Amino acid sequence: MQTVESSLRQRWGYLAKDFVETADGQLFAVVVHGVEAGRVLTSLRYTRRSEGLRKLGSLESQQLLQKQHPDWLYHCPRRDVQLHGVPESCVIRHYRPAAFLEEQRQLYRAAHHPTLAPALKAIRQHLDAGNLETGQLEAGQLAAGQLAAGHPQTGPTGGGLTGEWGITGSHLLGAAGADSDIDCVVYGMKNFLRAQQLAQNAMERGDWQGLTPEQWQAAYQRRGCELSLAEYSWHERRKYNKFSVMGTKIDLSCVDNPPPEALIAGEKIGKTQLLAQVVDDTHAFASPAVYRVSHPRIQSVLSGTPTYAGQAVVGEWIQARGWEEHTLDGSRRLVVGTSREGSDEWLKVVSAPAVDGKVGNREEDAVFRSESG
Repeated sequence: MQTVESSLRQRWGYLAKDFVETADGQLFAVVVHGVEAGRVLTSLRYTRRSEGLRKLGSLESQQLLQKQHPDWLYHCPRRDVQLHGVPESCVIRHYRPAAFLEEQRQLYRAAHHPTLAPALKAIRQHLDAGNLETGQLEAGQLAAGQLAAGHPQTGPTGGGLTGEWGITGSHLLGAAGADSDIDCVVYGMKNFLRAQQLAQNAMERGDWQGLTPEQWQAAYQRRGCELSLAEYSWHERRKYNKFSVMGTKIDLSCVDNPPPEALIAGEKIGKTQLLAQVVDDTHAFASPAVYRVSHPRIQSVLSGTPTYAGQAVVGEWIQARGWEEHTLDGSRRLVVGTSREGSDEWLKVVSAPAVDGKVGNREEDAVFRSESG
């Protein structure tokens, strides 16, 4: 039976959350499925040095490409934004999260010592036993095993996720340290929602833990978004895609076919801020995330920034700032997070507007004030 991951890869070849490496030792995260004008659309994240891989910030990566490969600074006409467009002919290695995880499984079976041995031990035990009860494994092993195999006692639909998820980020590249996060990518929205439910169940049982204040602070500083720490953590906690296992931070993200709106070319008009109600959140965890909204002029809000995936649900009012675009089908949309840090751009839940059009207080606003005060 074909997996969602293999189906996506058959269609697109390169998938978001993959990495590619070039001959001069630059490693790029793929940010858009497929190939456009002979280029893989990416963001430079690491450079290979004699002492190992070194992670690059956004400004440093931009400066490096301007110096060494200015022709790789590619203006994507469909998205009207600059990306790092690596010519496919320059790719010497393609790192794939699901294939990497399967390699680790094989290494474990061969009694080698893979990077993720504890997680793979849990996967093997779950697949072999099929119906292990909570408590038969250590918490960290149970966590990884449930994600890999779809624990039949707790999974919302039963059945396994084997082959439908993988490991990306520093672990995929062999650059992880002892305290590195584990970045998990789940293929297909249904599979992602199942993994998300498993995470929520495990956290409610106490098998997995929420992030500590220190971990939330570190995640917030690394993301560098325009929200306050209190706003950021309030939105993130309810997504159940960040948690801690044996002290290690785990991140879940979804990779699927892009929403239809993301495939329509748009032209930037200017920076805009709006207040609107979400009327459709079907693609809230997609990449890019899409929120259809009720607004006099703008039909949807899009964001390719992970911070704003799953940020709001149907019925909630959002405040968003980004680039307004006019699309080829005649509609208008707001694009939030046109750079990795999304400077001067944001998307957050607020209260419904009062009669005079101003935003009033609500319970969560009080939470924001008390946490930040």
